[in-house]
Amino acid sequence: MRTVAFGLCLVALCVLTGAPQVDRKERLWRLLFSPPRFQSLSATVEVQVFTGPPGQVWTARLWADQSNHRTDLTFPLPTGARPVSLISRPDGVWVLLPHIKRIARHEPGPGPWQPLWGIKTTKEPLAKQNYWVRFSGKDRNDPAIIILDLVPRHSGNPLRKIHFHAPFRVPLRIERFSPDGKLEMSVSLKDPRFDEPLPAGIFDVTVPEGWQVEKKEAPAFPVDLKEAEARLGFVPLVPSWLPPGYAFDALFVGKGRHRQVAHLLYTDGITVISVFEHPSFGPGHGHRWKRPRPPGMMPIRMTKRQVAGLDVVIVSDVDQSWLEKMADSLVPLTVRGR
Repeated sequence: MRTVAFGLCLVALCVLTGAPQVDRKERLWRLLFSPPRFQSLSATVEVQVFTGPPGQVWTARLWADQSNHRTDLTFPLPTGARPVSLISRPDGVWVLLPHIKRIARHEPGPGPWQPLWGIKTTKEPLAKQNYWVRFSGKDRNDPAIIILDLVPRHSGNPLRKIHFHAPFRVPLRIERFSPDGKLEMSVSLKDPRFDEPLPAGIFDVTVPEGWQVEKKEAPAFPVDLKEAEARLGFVPLVPSWLPPGYAFDALFVGKGRHRQVAHLLYTDGITVISVFEHPSFGPGHGHRWKRPRPPGMMPIRMTKRQVAGLDVVIVSDVDQSWLEKMADSLVPLTVRGR
């Protein structure tokens, strides 16, 4: 989570001034990429999807402090609603699954984590090259909340309108618009409470009677491209064409039900494109990793291919034509190189 605090009428000042303009822009980007400043936070997360059937809304409860967080939500799966709790602490991650009386414990470790807000925050120089941040106003009811537009320089990317709580460096609402300007989804923090006491034991993990605890490795770990084939057991494919402004970010190796899975990340500093690959199970089997996806939980665009014995899925919220062009350009890593 991250936010922005800057003066009123920033755009006009940037146009009318010279050297101070640079200082304001630099301060803006630093604030955008700065960590949150709260000691504790509790809120209801509301995700609203505007594509497809109307009324697609789901919620989750969130509690967080400086080193822990917990999220309780219910997945609206086609097979029925499933409650899930996720507790993340420095000593591990626990996923509580009441419907099967199981707790999955993951060891702490790096992985391809896509924030709920859909914004990458570790590539500030790249973000500056590919986006403008434009001041849009202040919230009528709370002047501490400022509104900005995150505008892509390349038209195939989504535009985002962000409502920030400036003192706490926390986004309270993000609206995502498709590359052609249609509102696709919003993520909001409803009734946020900052620096108030959290419920006692909210980050504790207790095992109810009759439940099982399953210890698992980190779901994915980063791998250098030079070691990719040895760690995966196959030569991954990489796109020889990338959308304007995008660059390779990282390769993660995860373990699927039957095969190792490669997850390649590409980013323009804000938006992320994911490429998933694993060995194909042969004609007629298709993509065996596919599971029923909760309808409307997170609208995304994707394309699928079977190339050189691999099943490939490319996922993002960029223009569909970009994903297709990336898929058409896939070549073995040994040919393409880094």
